[in-house]
Amino acid sequence: MRVRFQEIKLTAKRTWKEGGKRRQMSKTFMQTLNPFNKNEDGTIKTAEEILAELHAERRAWLARPLP
Repeated sequence: MRVRFQEIKLTAKRTWKEGGKRRQMSKTFMQTLNPFNKNEDGTIKTAEEILAELHAERRAWLARPLP
């Protein structure tokens, strides 16, 4: 039996100019909504909690300096 869990995704894109050319980098942040994805206290994460974590990861990635 195969079980497919719902994926919650968030994508971020960065663009910049380097040497007269336009550069772009994108990254997808993803977690699944499943009974094994739990909080520190042992409760199962809700979609809103997962989305809040993904937004925090996205903000941290966008704040990093460009390569």
